[in-house]
Amino acid sequence: ELTTLEAIVKSVADDFQVPHTLLVLGNEEGIWMPVAQVNVDNWRPKQRAGFESFHKPLLRSNMQSKTDHLLFAEYQWLELLIPVIVRNEQIGFLAMSRPKDGYFNAKQILFLSRVADMIAVGSEAILLFEASRKLSLQLLSAQEVERKNLATQIHDRPLQTITFVHHNLRKVLADPTNCKP
Repeated sequence: ELTTLEAIVKSVADDFQVPHTLLVLGNEEGIWMPVAQVNVDNWRPKQRAGFESFHKPLLRSNMQSKTDHLLFAEYQWLELLIPVIVRNEQIGFLAMSRPKDGYFNAKQILFLSRVADMIAVGSEAILLFEASRKLSLQLLSAQEVERKNLATQIHDRPLQTITFVHHNLRKVLADPTNCKP
C-alpha cells in the first residue's frame, strides 16, 4: 500500500539523517506524482514525456555540469537521484538531499538502490492488485448482465406464456360455446 511506501521513505530519511527525501512514481496518465515526501513542499507534478530518464543512481557531485539533469537544476537541495525501475522501464525515482554527516558512500548508494528495487516490486504489486481488482469488477458486472438475461429467459418469457394461456382459459370458462374443437 502507499502508506507502506511512505513509511519506507520516512524510515530511510531518518536512518540516513537526510533532511529532504522524495519518492515520485508515474501514474496512468503519464505524470510524475509524489508518493512520499519528507520536508519537500515545492514538488509539482510533471509530465513523464520529455523527462530525462536514467537507469543508474545520479550524484550531484559526479555531474559534469550542475544542469546535467533537470532536477538538479530545479531543486538545489537534491544530492542523489535513484531510479525506480520495473521491467527495464523507469517508473519513478527516489530523490534525497545530502546526509547531515556529509556525503553518500558507495555502500549507502548500493543499499538505497536495493530499497528502490523493493519500492519497484511494491509498486508493481500495487498496480497488479489494482488491475486484478478492476478485472474482478468487470467480471462481476458481466456475471450480473448474464444473470439478468437468464432471468428474462427463464422467468419473463414463460410467465408471459402462462399469462396468455390463463387469459384464454378465462375466456373459455366464461363462455364455453366459443370453444372450438
